[in-house]
Amino acid sequence: MTYVWIIAGWISGLLMLSGMKPLIQQTKYNRRDRGEKRMVDQLPSVSIIIPARNEEENLASLLRSLQEQTVLPAEVIVVDDGSVDRTAEVAASYGVKVVNPGELPQGWLGKNHACAKGAKVAKGELFIFLDADITLSPNGIEILLSRFTEGLLSVQPYHQMIRPYEQWSAFFNVIIPASIGSGKDGTGAFGPCIVCSRDAYRESGGHELVKGEILDHHTLGKCFARLGYKVRNYIGISVLYFRMYPAGWSSLWRGWSKSMASGAAATRLRRLLPVIIWIMGMISSFLLLIESFFTGGILIGMLIYALYALEIAVLLRRVGNFHSWVWSFYPLPLLFFLMLFVRSILMTFVKKKVNWKDREIEL
Repeated sequence: MTYVWIIAGWISGLLMLSGMKPLIQQTKYNRRDRGEKRMVDQLPSVSIIIPARNEEENLASLLRSLQEQTVLPAEVIVVDDGSVDRTAEVAASYGVKVVNPGELPQGWLGKNHACAKGAKVAKGELFIFLDADITLSPNGIEILLSRFTEGLLSVQPYHQMIRPYEQWSAFFNVIIPASIGSGKDGTGAFGPCIVCSRDAYRESGGHELVKGEILDHHTLGKCFARLGYKVRNYIGISVLYFRMYPAGWSSLWRGWSKSMASGAAATRLRRLLPVIIWIMGMISSFLLLIESFFTGGILIGMLIYALYALEIAVLLRRVGNFHSWVWSFYPLPLLFFLMLFVRSILMTFVKKKVNWKDREIEL
């Protein structure tokens, strides 16, 4: 039975990889003058909407990257979601529109409310919702527009990490995009970057429809799919980047705890099952290696372990700049993932409360 899990798990890893499509440019737009950053006549006008709560340290990098785009948006809107730091001042210093959404209404979550308020004042034909911790390559908007046709497009940015503790995010960064996939089978969308037309956003109900959802992007993607719109999801790789939890262990621990269990519960079985089988295969491969030290067959055990390590290395390379120790000693970050996932289950389904950005969220 051990070998069944091992084989099935390794094949499941390949299936997960096939659903994690990189964002690459499909067409190239002709600019008026080569080298100049101008609006392009044939492109729709674009409104960038950035919900931001206590993001003074991240926001400047995003706004600088938006100023350096080969295709400039018509407007950039920062919605200051009750920040107690200099978020609004930093945004204003870059000349963007700063919106105060007012008090958080009953039944709304902060980010959802900020996105809805930003969309209400946006004037563009296309909306691009961006988390404040994202940065874009100089041709980032151009590539997003080249891939967008209709419906909804979402991108999971490439995770750039600096400090050693951030490497423990490894399995979260793989499992989230694998669980959502390319979007073609109605399994939702990624949250950090969402592109849609103004008309489709309004027809779907937008963030008003998902005002109390902690997985607003996930539900929004499913809603678009039910209305007959195409949903396409990509991995940012060399186009969009983010650094998720630069504030330390505590932010990483709380950040991953707040939504992992909810995400698993909302994931369709055809996406969730390969992930479960993959995890079981990794556990089985490690247990087989340990067993082989005592019963013989060490070469077989090492070979199977190495095949899993190689597969994990390929998956991690697609989603972030992970170090070699992560995939070489993959049982350690896997154990960390499982421990934190259990904590997320307890917070989500027993305590029914999570904390994020100094707010207590009722689930």
